[in-house]
Amino acid sequence: RDAGDTLRLLTNVPLYYEIDITNKRNLTLNMDGKTISTNKRWRITVPFTLTNTSEQESTLKISTAVNLITTSDTLTVNNVTLKNTNSSDYVISNSGKATLSNTKIECINGVESTNELIINNSNISATRNTITNTSKLTINGGTYTGSNYSLYSNSSRDVNITNATFNGVAALPLTVALPAAGL
Repeated sequence: RDAGDTLRLLTNVPLYYEIDITNKRNLTLNMDGKTISTNKRWRITVPFTLTNTSEQESTLKISTAVNLITTSDTLTVNNVTLKNTNSSDYVISNSGKATLSNTKIECINGVESTNELIINNSNISATRNTITNTSKLTINGGTYTGSNYSLYSNSSRDVNITNATFNGVAALPLTVALPAAGL
């Protein structure tokens, strides 16, 4: 496929190989209401978008002990459910710029970010940690539930949170200013 192309899933897909998205810039995968079940991680080193334009739920789920998605570039996830309930590895490990919008994550550990993370109106439910952050973080709306931490941020960079609900412990640096409805 060419850079900038959009691929559309036509059926549910079982994947048994690691997915490396490394040389086609700005590729989009429209899951179109389908499910991808895998036992290998997705490694993303170029701009990539995972989206669902269908009214039916689209799910990307993993069944082994690895991060579902590891990204070091720009990752955009729109209207997709991500699941990893079999491993304590994070569903997303981000060292690039990740933007999650209307994304649902069911997991043991949700999102780990060492670079820029933007979350819009999403729902992350974790049996341990929902969001672990050490860099720039923006959360606009959504619900984040974690048995250990619903949010753990140890960042000296910008942390901005508006209209979000956190169920569980939220640990933030003392320099973070939250609006009255922030937590």
